Amino acid sequence: MRAYGLLFNGKRIFAYYVMLIMGLAMIFGGMISYNAQVNGFKSTLSDDEIIERARGLGMVEIKEKWNGGGE
Repeated sequence: MRAYGLLFNGKRIFAYYVMLIMGLAMIFGGMISYNAQVNGFKSTLSDDEIIERARGLGMVEIKEKWNGGGE
């Protein structure tokens, strides 16, 4: 009967099935994380733009505070 494939080891088939599911999950997880990384935050700001935005929010530099100009 074993020669015809009518008998099989259920534990071995279950182990292969679990390994298949884990492998597919890792492949698709890697593809999703790669896609998220590539399509992530694409805008880069220069230091001058960051400083201008901070001044617009009312923040001052330490030099201005020490010289009395940041009141």
